[in-house]
Amino acid sequence: MKKISKFVLCFALLGSISGCAKPDERTVDEKFVDSLQEGLDERWELADTTDYSTDSFNKYLDAELNKIQSFKKEKFENQQLKEQADLYIDSLEKTKDITKYIDSNDFQFQQLYSPLYSQRVLALQEINKIDPLQFDNEEDQEDFDNLLEEADLLKSVIDLTNGIQFEKVKEDDEPEYDLYTADYEAKVTNDTDYQFDYYNLTINLLDKDDVVLEQTFASVNSWKKGETQRLSFMVTEKVEKVQIASADYSVNNNAQTGTINFE
Repeated sequence: MKKISKFVLCFALLGSISGCAKPDERTVDEKFVDSLQEGLDERWELADTTDYSTDSFNKYLDAELNKIQSFKKEKFENQQLKEQADLYIDSLEKTKDITKYIDSNDFQFQQLYSPLYSQRVLALQEINKIDPLQFDNEEDQEDFDNLLEEADLLKSVIDLTNGIQFEKVKEDDEPEYDLYTADYEAKVTNDTDYQFDYYNLTINLLDKDDVVLEQTFASVNSWKKGETQRLSFMVTEKVEKVQIASADYSVNNNAQTGTINFE
């Protein structure tokens, strides 16, 4: 009887333990979104209690990477979600490579970080379109909404920039004196919802083999909504193609600044 009682007791204990441990039936996609939200929660909690330094910033990044980095190897059901997840994780990893500059040369860090921040925020916006994130904590929700607003601004700058086409409007070629100049310009209307404090383009000048001969710039200050401005630059050698490499901008009295790289 004692042996039977022991057997029954052990079986009952095993049954209760297995009953408590419910299998995780979430898809990879759902696990990623949940982990992303947990990582953001932890990042913002750290940001509220730590100073701005290389060590602190690495802790912010680790708070997210520890939750989502492993998903780089996972197979998602939604391929678009997978692409945006990879972009988001990539931005965190590359940011960690440059945090060493925070303590030694913060200006250099900000220059390198700006396009990575843009990549992160735009990926987050696309992820949210696929599977919306909702935070219980009011402050976290506000932080998240602010990131989405940043993404709206970035998207506006991307659309504005992609619509710019420079044309050669004047050319002066004097081979006998080994002199050449050409003027390029584009008339652009600010059709965004923002007034730019400044808007600056870095432009690649390419030869017939798509080799970058040099870079030049075109910029405008105090660019109001609905206003048309002329962006222009001059070259001193013949080029086959003009290609926008990046756009730097500022709005709301320099409250929001950023850099977007174009391939």
